[in-house]
Amino acid sequence: MSNDRKVVQCNYVESTKVAPAGARAYVSLPNKGNGHDRIRVLVRSHGARWALKWEDTTRLDHFRVKTLPPEHPLYADERLFEAEHLADLLATLAPEGSGSREGS
Repeated sequence: MSNDRKVVQCNYVESTKVAPAGARAYVSLPNKGNGHDRIRVLVRSHGARWALKWEDTTRLDHFRVKTLPPEHPLYADERLFEAEHLADLLATLAPEGSGSREGS
């Protein structure tokens, strides 16, 4: 049995004050109420620090499952959202018929 951890990773579509365009981010907390327009992500900032940020989902794309092995630096980070409910999360972010946010 593998001890790998599955988390949800995405990318920034555009640069912000915190993160550059294309930056990888990890979903930290989905927004389970009122529209799902913002989620909390853990992102590597311009200053190379890990930052928790509530972000508009229109600034994020390419949501997918990422497998973290025990030796990965973020493996034990409790701020990351476990991907066990990924289908529910992706359904709230990408309505049916939208091809812009696909999990793989």
